[in-house]
Amino acid sequence: MRSTPHLLFRLFIAAALLACPGCGDPTRMFLHPASEFIATPEAMGAAFEDLRIPREDGGETRAWWIPLPEALGTVVIFGGNSGNRSHHLVYARIAREAGFSVLLVEYRGYGPDNGEPGVRELALDARAAVGWAGKRPGRVGVWGISLGTAVAIRAAAECPGDVDAICVEASYQLVPAMRNYMGYAMPDAVAAPLALLVRLFLIRSGTDPEPNLERRRAGVPVFFLQGDRDRVTKTFWAARMFERTPGPKALWLMEDTGHSPEPLRSADPEYAEQVGRFFRSALAGEPDPQACATWRAEKADGGWEIEASVVCEGPFPAPVEVVAVAEDEVARRRLWVEGPVTRVMLSTRGCPATVCARRYHRVALSGRSWTMDASFLTRSYRELNRLAESRREGTYQPRLLNVEVHPLLAAQYSVEMIENAGLAPDPETARRQLLRALEVAPPAAEAAWIVGDARYEKATVGTREMVLERCRAIFENSGWDTAPLEAKIRELEGR
Repeated sequence: MRSTPHLLFRLFIAAALLACPGCGDPTRMFLHPASEFIATPEAMGAAFEDLRIPREDGGETRAWWIPLPEALGTVVIFGGNSGNRSHHLVYARIAREAGFSVLLVEYRGYGPDNGEPGVRELALDARAAVGWAGKRPGRVGVWGISLGTAVAIRAAAECPGDVDAICVEASYQLVPAMRNYMGYAMPDAVAAPLALLVRLFLIRSGTDPEPNLERRRAGVPVFFLQGDRDRVTKTFWAARMFERTPGPKALWLMEDTGHSPEPLRSADPEYAEQVGRFFRSALAGEPDPQACATWRAEKADGGWEIEASVVCEGPFPAPVEVVAVAEDEVARRRLWVEGPVTRVMLSTRGCPATVCARRYHRVALSGRSWTMDASFLTRSYRELNRLAESRREGTYQPRLLNVEVHPLLAAQYSVEMIENAGLAPDPETARRQLLRALEVAPPAAEAAWIVGDARYEKATVGTREMVLERCRAIFENSGWDTAPLEAKIRELEGR
């Protein structure tokens, strides 16, 4: 174990480097902008304007204005940390298809020729964007993703007259998030106090999303979206924020889902349904029958017993999911609710942070039970995640040989098949799987609008050319006859 003086010395050096003259804005260490666009709203068939909105400091905020005739209102979208506005076009498409005009905001330092990034710039861009949107016809909602959750919440706090609804995906508590981020590069004994120092001395007041939630205008609803396996902005943080948030609020905790943009892929088409209903209800007054939960918990042998009262609006019966969140643990129950109030029991090993309930709209029935109605893309994506997890655990998955692959995930599947072949029980099975990987791989790196992803990208890693190169190397290094491989190539070329 390192001595206390040694840790204090490392902490001093880290803090000095952050604050030294000539280093620019030290908060830039937390930001990861991309300078090049990978698409514009034209890719989704939408007309748009490239705006330059004046900021209060004399600078300008860049944004894409995507108007919709006879829109129900405006949704202002604040994207995540990595990339730029072009990487978040799918969110704009969801809001537009729900009936809203969209203002897709670019932070300073993100996108081409747009200055230097910094935490202070985020607030200036947020106020400029929301102020501009507030002058448009109709009510305004803000939608933040990951880093953008804090930006959206701050905009609602500092421009309360302009924001009527808040939707946040992958929200976070500020100091734990910085500590988690720094923990990738330094021991936790250094990261924990350094995160606190950065918060106190380098990041200005008004940045922390939790107090900003309390500063929003009374009555403005907040919809928290979160994956139950998010290790970047941890699920437990969102649960605590939800529980502490006053006023109208809701939390939807998606099963077997990680950090953004995974919710888009793992819950299609329910994701767009939930977001669209929230904004249409909050901004246009459209009815959205929902469920919520009150709860109490008692310590029991080996854990906690939770009693939840689920209050649900009709019509009945209603498919409702009830979820309890403790640190590093989630317990959930799905049920058909038959009336306005239903009692539900759950248990967790750790002390629960919150309990939430959510009504589903796209469900598949199986007798008296139900599951979320998942698209082919979502089913494929969830299967891909399970296969990757099994491979990391060293478990071979024979169903890879016959799995049905969504075309947009074909490249990822082919790579996973190659990796999994090393776990095959015998050489013949491994060879068959490699040939199947070659068959699944897309012929070329064609650009594709990813329905359940936040990117417009070219899949290059798992293309047929690259898969063939890897397969040929494995065949040759293993001393296997390459004739079956060459025959498969001729078969594919003849199709």
